[in-house]
Amino acid sequence: MEKLTNLKSLDVRGNMISVLPSGLGLLSSSLKVFLYDEYELSQLPSEILNEGSTALLRYLEICHATLKTKCLDLSGMNLRAVPPHIGRMAHLEELRLGSNPIHQLPDWIGNLRALRVLRLDKTGLQSLPFGLADCASLQMLDLDDVILLSPPKQILSKGVSIVKEWLGRLREARGGGRLDLSSLGLEDWPPELVMNTKEGQYASLKRLNLLDNILTEMPVEVCDLTTLVELMAGYNRMLSIHSKICEMKNLERLHVPFNHLSELPDTVSIIQSLRFVNLDGNNFREIPACLCVITELRDLRMNQNQIAGLPPALARLGKLEELELSYNEISVLPRAIGQNTSLRRLKLSYNMLDTVPPDVGALTKLEELHLTHNQLAVLPAELGKLLPPKGSLKNLVVTANFFKAPLSSIITRGCAATLRYLGEQL
Repeated sequence: MEKLTNLKSLDVRGNMISVLPSGLGLLSSSLKVFLYDEYELSQLPSEILNEGSTALLRYLEICHATLKTKCLDLSGMNLRAVPPHIGRMAHLEELRLGSNPIHQLPDWIGNLRALRVLRLDKTGLQSLPFGLADCASLQMLDLDDVILLSPPKQILSKGVSIVKEWLGRLREARGGGRLDLSSLGLEDWPPELVMNTKEGQYASLKRLNLLDNILTEMPVEVCDLTTLVELMAGYNRMLSIHSKICEMKNLERLHVPFNHLSELPDTVSIIQSLRFVNLDGNNFREIPACLCVITELRDLRMNQNQIAGLPPALARLGKLEELELSYNEISVLPRAIGQNTSLRRLKLSYNMLDTVPPDVGALTKLEELHLTHNQLAVLPAELGKLLPPKGSLKNLVVTANFFKAPLSSIITRGCAATLRYLGEQL
């Protein structure tokens, strides 16, 4: 275009051209006649086209200057929409759209991978598009005097990187069965997600990750996600779980470790689909009775609580394969443990046990038994029954107890030697 500085007249009508080269703006001083069809130039803002050729050439000149400045300032141009041709400006590093009556930011904004600064102050925006998550270089987002419904304030207050994370994760959730809201600093369930749930946008959601936020209770709205198979809400500050959790009748895996829970609602017993429950690092003093009636439960983890004993009802869990109760205050292991014949792993380290009942000899499927850091002086001879091939025990961990010779020295030889010795005592 620089070579056409003597051009006086230009007619581009009837060519079905949707956008003009920005270099035309360099001819603003020489071009006297410039004819175009407004309805054809769909990529350019109608507000500028309506003002005539002088305004259009000036607009193109501003766009052309971005090749050097990498900054496009369209502030205060009364634009009602973001001009589509901007989506092709891959070189753009700063875009100023403030003080325009723009109500929607297009999803193609994500094409501007080099964009570092986006100014949207004093616009009519109500939400940010998912595409913004693709603006890999974006560091500053100016939203002064803008009242957004989405993302919520608690996300916006945490900066651009968290905003992009939020948008990207919501987009992924709509395309699949998993919603990851971990490590976002959430204090409660965002209103936007309440609306999305009511609209059925998460009707097929299978997995929800709320790990590492600052929730003080399980949001009741989560219970409306009845298709969930897995719920992860560990490392929060939750004191309670709402009784409506029973509505999640497809739930198979419940992870709520390292919160401040001391009880579960009785309604949990209704969720007979539960296979895995992790309550590590909470404030439980006993194993909740509601768990002892979930006959399909396979894996129960309650390490690092304040549990003093095991309830007899635990024997009802005939399909339980893994039971982890290390770092508690258990002083007695009930004989009923022998009825949990499906157990493959039993972890009771760092407790106060001084005896192990002979009934453990009935756990022929047991592969691992952890009893370190207790107060044991002897082991029952019945453990010898678990020596393969009749039994399955391959890992017996009993260090840091009070065993005496010859058992203390035999234990150092490993699991098989220990079981063989115990079997000889029968």
